[in-house]
Amino acid sequence: MKIGDRIALGRYDFRNDGEKLPVTWRVIGEREDAFLLITEEIIDWSVFNLAEPINWEHSLLRFCHRMLYQEMFDEYEKLCVLESDILTSEKNLYDEADVCPDEGVLTKDFLFSLSAYEAQTYFADDDSRKAVPTPYAEAQGVYKDKNTGCSCWWLRSRGYNSTYASDVLPNGEICASGDEVDEGGGLRPAMWYKKTEALRHMLVLDVY
Repeated sequence: MKIGDRIALGRYDFRNDGEKLPVTWRVIGEREDAFLLITEEIIDWSVFNLAEPINWEHSLLRFCHRMLYQEMFDEYEKLCVLESDILTSEKNLYDEADVCPDEGVLTKDFLFSLSAYEAQTYFADDDSRKAVPTPYAEAQGVYKDKNTGCSCWWLRSRGYNSTYASDVLPNGEICASGDEVDEGGGLRPAMWYKKTEALRHMLVLDVY
């Protein structure tokens, strides 16, 4: 398996008809024991948090990822999603020049939003970061750009102050300064998944 390959794991309501279908994940990174995966599409919608100053550790967005973990995977798959040390900087970001390696607050998460640094590191360019929303995500409130067919999706990094969080725009550009945390945005969960098990779920599909 290599970067760009896709695998099917978990199930979610994509068509907004109540039927859960397999979720497609893209391989964007790896370490000795696991692959870093992210959903191929924007699968849901949420605010980052209410309007008060907030960070990833205490955000509604992080809670949504915990609920997705419980809802999407069967018991065996849950054993293969690795609880990982997730670092999130408290630094305010004004543009991509401010994006730096993550350091600061440590949380332990099974599913998580990428940081601005990870979104910059694990994707080759803006085009590879673009993501379309599922019909379910659109029904929940995700805005779809008429020109690209893509949507914004949340990152977990702080924006230009504590009431803003970074995100990825419909054109795939990282908006480091971000949007207000009480505005809605797309969910595109990421996770570290055991390598030995990921190979069993590989899809024979064209890759990006």
